[in-house]
Amino acid sequence: APAADFETSADLPFHASGRFQNPRLMGRCGPDGVQAISSQEFFERIRDLSLGLGAFGVEAGDRVAIVSESRPEWLMADLAVLCGGAVTVPVYPTLSSPQVRYILNDAGAKAAIVSTRLQLDKIQEVRHKLPALEAVILIDGWQSSDSPSIISFEAVGERGHARLTGEWGAGREFRDRARAVRPDQMASIIYTSGTTGEPKGVMLSHANLVSNVKAGAQVLQLTEQDVA
Repeated sequence: APAADFETSADLPFHASGRFQNPRLMGRCGPDGVQAISSQEFFERIRDLSLGLGAFGVEAGDRVAIVSESRPEWLMADLAVLCGGAVTVPVYPTLSSPQVRYILNDAGAKAAIVSTRLQLDKIQEVRHKLPALEAVILIDGWQSSDSPSIISFEAVGERGHARLTGEWGAGREFRDRARAVRPDQMASIIYTSGTTGEPKGVMLSHANLVSNVKAGAQVLQLTEQDVA
């Protein structure tokens, strides 16, 4: 097996697309069966989202919350944020509006990516108590009547792709920002369940996450034939 040549989570999209070309890297289950997502499409979605987030003002070190069930967009969003040097704050989608407010406020989230209008409503209910939150990005259910601070997930990707095709050096910017991420840099803040008081944010570095990826790969013996 080839040696693992990545040191940060921001290296992973480049590693996967360059090393393991797979027409069925990932599958989305639906009423008509499983829709395949190739490694190339996966990389391009991450790149476009990362450039789009940058266009909407997300910078290195900023906190971006993800309030969503498990789905391909969760992983795309996570890696897009990390490739830009920002920090992801995953939030359980079953939490109540006050619990979500506490985590987003404590983390100082600048943006939140949410799966559905149900999750959007939780944030909108307490948004006046989240002074740092500038935008909410909605994966499913965006409406043209929504306020300008609610952006569709698709629009973020389209904005990033427009930068790629219209701005000289945008693709290099994406690569350079990802390469600038250091192993000791904070990647994610994961909050405890709060059973002994308010939840506490556990700060995890890229090195923390990558060590788990490498150890898991050794045990599971994954290959380019495997599908998520």
